[in-house]
Amino acid sequence: MVRARQAIIESSPELQERELRKSGSLAAAVTAALRARGLDGTTATLATESGATVFRAAFARWIAPGSDAPLSDLIAEVAAELRAITSAPTP
Repeated sequence: MVRARQAIIESSPELQERELRKSGSLAAAVTAALRARGLDGTTATLATESGATVFRAAFARWIAPGSDAPLSDLIAEVAAELRAITSAPTP
């Protein structure tokens, strides 16, 4: 059902825009909640955007044809990839 929903969204610029607005509103709410818990604005935004990016990448893998991995496993996999990228030594 999730794959069918995503295909419908991808077929409509209006639905894509609506999806972006919804995810933007959710990100703003998460950032506000993190700030309310004492994080500074930059840290709250970085945490929110990083988390949202990890979710989007994992979700794309999850709904890909032939995928049968649990979403939670894919989120962990993508988060590990992000950790590896961000902790890699710079040349």
